[in-house]
Amino acid sequence: MRSPRRLRPSQFALTAGASLLVLSGLAAVPAQADPAPAGSAVQQTITLAVEQQPKIPRPTLERLKRESAAKGISLKQALDTRIAEKAATDPAATANWPDGPVDIPDVMIDDLSASQINDLAGMADSLQIPLEESIERYGYQRYGDRVAGQLKAAFPDQLSGFTNENGGGAWIGFKNAIPGLAVQLAKTLPGRVELHGNLGYSEVDLPKAQEQIDRALRRTPGVKAVSTWYDPKLGIGGVVVPSADAVPALTDSTLRSSLATLTAANPAITVAVSIRAVNRLGRPFDQYIRGGGNLGPEDCTSGFNLISESGTSRRLGSAGHCVTTDVWERYCNQSADGGCTYVIGRWRYVGNGGDVGFYEHGTEFTATRTFYWDWGQKKYADARSAGPKVGDAVCKFGFTTGRSCGTVTALNQNDGAGTGGLVRTTIPSGPATCYHGDSGGPFHRDGGEAYGVLTGDLVDGNGARWCAFTPVNRFYNGARYYVWTR
Repeated sequence: MRSPRRLRPSQFALTAGASLLVLSGLAAVPAQADPAPAGSAVQQTITLAVEQQPKIPRPTLERLKRESAAKGISLKQALDTRIAEKAATDPAATANWPDGPVDIPDVMIDDLSASQINDLAGMADSLQIPLEESIERYGYQRYGDRVAGQLKAAFPDQLSGFTNENGGGAWIGFKNAIPGLAVQLAKTLPGRVELHGNLGYSEVDLPKAQEQIDRALRRTPGVKAVSTWYDPKLGIGGVVVPSADAVPALTDSTLRSSLATLTAANPAITVAVSIRAVNRLGRPFDQYIRGGGNLGPEDCTSGFNLISESGTSRRLGSAGHCVTTDVWERYCNQSADGGCTYVIGRWRYVGNGGDVGFYEHGTEFTATRTFYWDWGQKKYADARSAGPKVGDAVCKFGFTTGRSCGTVTALNQNDGAGTGGLVRTTIPSGPATCYHGDSGGPFHRDGGEAYGVLTGDLVDGNGARWCAFTPVNRFYNGARYYVWTR
């Protein structure tokens, strides 16, 4: 991920075909070896080079790399063969299947599970990169998850954010000086780590500032619709759609005037807003459920099965815009498993906190902790995401387009039409990757970690459309249900 542009508050930049307003009070700061004193206005940068960081030993993987090269086969083929051999000889590979068999055995290759390797292969396919490169880029992220959680707990009002970098490694920022504990924790991570201090904002500040920016943009004369989001590293981004009669009048100058007071209040937060003439800033892919295919006639996809906080009831999760309460809809397994039943909508939420809903299963089918990750392929949900981070590698399954993978690029984005709390990814919106009929489908990562349910698409600052989801923790926030895990 590239570093944020550092521009003076009065400086503006134009991009081809659109207007882009950038406001920032940040200045570039050279790297330094030692933290500056607390309260210093000078930004700090501590870089831990990859050579300094711990190495995760993967002797089996390295051996399979050498053997696959010698045999003239792909690493994927070598890994598949090794996983199949272990599954055939180790009873533990299939022992923990409480809800029946799935297609990926519980086999480990060094520190990587077969399910994690499967996700990394999906990333390689979607990004058209070798599996070896996918493992190097994304195969260490769960170590960062642990450290990110520790930092958030220790410095809730100081942590600016933790992002996974696209080439591997991590970026960690702090509102004030870099704490010594943060450096110690960062030194436990594999890969290159950049720590930045005295940034002037915490991640707690970002959604608050985003809400104020969003409100100010909506009040600006000539603005028809607004979508905003944040990235802990890059600041607040936004897109405004001009009304038909306001295109000549809506300029950088009018936007600057609307935001001047807010950006002056916290000049440390970069704000970049573009003007784009697009029809809609975000789209739920399925407006109606009509009965038929997976959930309806190829109009929605089921996400994860859920369990109540009390553990007494289970539900079938999907996108909120897919669910109509007290209305029966047809649910069908994929053809390899066969069988259809009817489920009834029990709860839906579509608003500032996301787009989630669920069904009651009925009595004909038994709920399981498995989900489809591709056509005819199932795995267990083994964990629930605590919340998305920019740079996280994710995969999704949808009833129309099947499997696609990418990374997280924007947090807390709204669609300009009343739905917020959404997360944008690098998975392109389109009939081959993320499209009508995919709504409600599961987003997952790191093997079996339930991550989100597909909502639709969202635009970025250039007007391009990308697949988006609601984090799975919104089921708990709204209805006290969790993803049901093994």
